[in-house]
Amino acid sequence: MAFDERRQILLASELDDLYGIPTFDDEQRRQNFSLNSIEADAAARIRNISHRSFFVALLGYFKIKPICLNASFGDTESDLRFIANEHYEKTTLKRFTVSPAQISRFYKRIFELRKHHEWNKCNRRLIYTLPDLIFQGNRASTLSADVTKCSRQCVM
Repeated sequence: MAFDERRQILLASELDDLYGIPTFDDEQRRQNFSLNSIEADAAARIRNISHRSFFVALLGYFKIKPICLNASFGDTESDLRFIANEHYEKTTLKRFTVSPAQISRFYKRIFELRKHHEWNKCNRRLIYTLPDLIFQGNRASTLSADVTKCSRQCVM
């Protein structure tokens, strides 16, 4: 039996607030699209200025909303023009498209810059071990050693 209608918990405006591309005024753009030296080096590796501006836009959006957005030139045009003018002194940008593979590479770089990690088994063990620390005080020293060992393995 197929569903004719999908249940809607959130309104369209609430969904847009959560998952939509943020809108900025010029001062907010200046703040959110500013780059530190590490971010500027990562952006400089991208040869095409249009794609570089798109990367900076995705990075700025990710700083505000740590989610992967499905952005296009049309959605981000005013921000892209601001970035191209502010960072690269280029006042005109021609309409362009970025392939899904390129966007995926951009987000991989963004995750590295923002120090986001993939979920792994060590994280799961760490979460399941923490309640034991709280509820079993007499074994806390033994378990804390396990948690320390696991967290060291996650970092390496």
